Amino acid sequence: MVAVDMRSGLAVAMRAHPDGDANEVRFVGDLVPEVRQLVPGKRLWVGDASFCDLTQPARCAEQGDAFLVRYHPKVPFYADPACPARQGHDSAGRRYVEEWGHLGSPRNKKRIYVRRITLYRPGEKDVILVTNLCDAAAVPAVDLLEVYLNRWGIERMFEQVTEVFGLEHLIGTKPEGVLFQFAMCLLLYNLIQVVRGEVAVGVRRGREEISGEKMFEDVQLQMIAWSQTVEPEETIAHFEREWRRRR
Repeated sequence: MVAVDMRSGLAVAMRAHPDGDANEVRFVGDLVPEVRQLVPGKRLWVGDASFCDLTQPARCAEQGDAFLVRYHPKVPFYADPACPARQGHDSAGRRYVEEWGHLGSPRNKKRIYVRRITLYRPGEKDVILVTNLCDAAAVPAVDLLEVYLNRWGIERMFEQVTEVFGLEHLIGTKPEGVLFQFAMCLLLYNLIQVVRGEVAVGVRRGREEISGEKMFEDVQLQMIAWSQTVEPEETIAHFEREWRRRR
């Protein structure tokens, strides 16, 4: 399980297990506190339907945080008769319905009061979200829908980490070796994103206009050229001088 900052696109924290069949939801209890130490202020946790139960959203809602997860019918939703449903349209003109009520049955002490938003997408699967951000005036449904529909960025990140940094070819035969390689690729991904952002600012373009793949190819070529023209001892001495100067 990897936590990604949707604003910066950087991988913030990671939890893993040698068992490749382990359910990643079990890592939420460890990952959430770690992210809270790294990301200050109130946070909005966004997750897919596998996180829709009565345990994970409650963890995410601690310390004043909010959650936005895709609804799963395994957890019943009971509409609040005192709060009538409302309708609207998103930025693409698609109809949505928002309701207020409880996630979980009346007999369950862990039930959570939520707002449920259903986006109807003709020709595609409907998107149903639940959140503890119940004030529709403060946090409009269209904003929450846009946030969740942008969640595909994390899938794009995994794709880049796999394809750009060579995860198709494993360097180890044990689970621990695979996890080490994946963690190293995440670190490389973050470094490239930082450089990508600096380049975008320098050329006054949006970060999305700068290709991370091409940038990594350039870095590879530069590293090869460095190793071919500079002796290892000179490289070490150079970075030692830089380290002392910056201290």
